[in-house]
Amino acid sequence: MQQSGLPDRLVIWKGVTIFIEFKSARGKLSALQSAVHKQMTSRGAHVYVARMPGIVEGVGEFSTGQELLQLLIR
Repeated sequence: MQQSGLPDRLVIWKGVTIFIEFKSARGKLSALQSAVHKQMTSRGAHVYVARMPGIVEGVGEFSTGQELLQLLIR
């Protein structure tokens, strides 16, 4: 069971821990998600919102999972 407000996925890749929230092209973060993400980033966590298909807000576009991870650990 996932706790409310936490990102959808936790990825550990090449020693970097990344939290990813997946949303549709028009999906919006809930107020709770926004608050949790802000709290996490203020404590140094890497939290991203990935819009489907293939866009990470403020980072770039991707077409595969590996491309997504490479974008996030630059």
